[in-house]
Amino acid sequence: MPWGDLGLQLLALLVYPGALLIAAVGTVCEVGTGLLFDGRAGAREAVRHLHGVLRELPGDPTTPLAWLFASLAACGSSVPLAPAASTDGNLLLAAVAQAVAAWLGYAAFPGEEGGARRLLLGQLCWLVALLAPALSSLSLRPQALGAVTVPALMPVKILSGLLYLLCLPVLLGLLSGPERVAGRSAPRRWSRGARGTGAGARLRVFLWLPACGLLASAAMPPPPADPAGALRFLGVVLGVAATAVGSTAMARRIGWSSHLRLALSLAGLVLVAAVVTAASS
Repeated sequence: MPWGDLGLQLLALLVYPGALLIAAVGTVCEVGTGLLFDGRAGAREAVRHLHGVLRELPGDPTTPLAWLFASLAACGSSVPLAPAASTDGNLLLAAVAQAVAAWLGYAAFPGEEGGARRLLLGQLCWLVALLAPALSSLSLRPQALGAVTVPALMPVKILSGLLYLLCLPVLLGLLSGPERVAGRSAPRRWSRGARGTGAGARLRVFLWLPACGLLASAAMPPPPADPAGALRFLGVVLGVAATAVGSTAMARRIGWSSHLRLALSLAGLVLVAAVVTAASS
């Protein structure tokens, strides 16, 4: 690889759409979600945890590793004006990097009993949502999947998008704690969830952009390669993040077990639809 191309790849990994942009978008999402769930107290708690994550960077190898893999996943998205061409994106590599980042966070902050099983089931359904459109269209490039408008492939894209949104709360570790207490819904506060359960919520700040950006890349037509297109892409990412918060509220209401059963049922439907579409094309 020429030195110039290597420099562009490093710039993409460390600055845009990599580590620096990940930290900025993750901070906005963490503070905003804390504010929505618990008001000012939740926002202050999110800021304190973000400060703790940054303080741990020099001494804890898990945190920079999770950040690195999340940056690799973000580089697989179709981000406008990225130093490295968006045509280099690979959905499978981005998915693996995203999954590794989530498990690194979980390993550092394992959380409550059953969290690993929940994360595993959520990631399996998430992979189905991410890769089913690729099976139907025979492409692993996010920008190619986003550009697909063939009517026969749209049902798979729509069902996969719904499944992806269902899986985001698990992937991001947006809830924690026991599901039921004395037959009632257990009270959950954002501050409790931010301490590190589920998908390693302590390091969740690194997961927002790659997780939401992959859906924005694979489901939406590629935005133009100009500042307006970059702002539009970030707007879609924040919109997906807001929808993930709504999905979290639904999971709180119906319970995690019911939420995961719904995701598993929808994953089966998505797989059947993808196989039928691929066979008929």
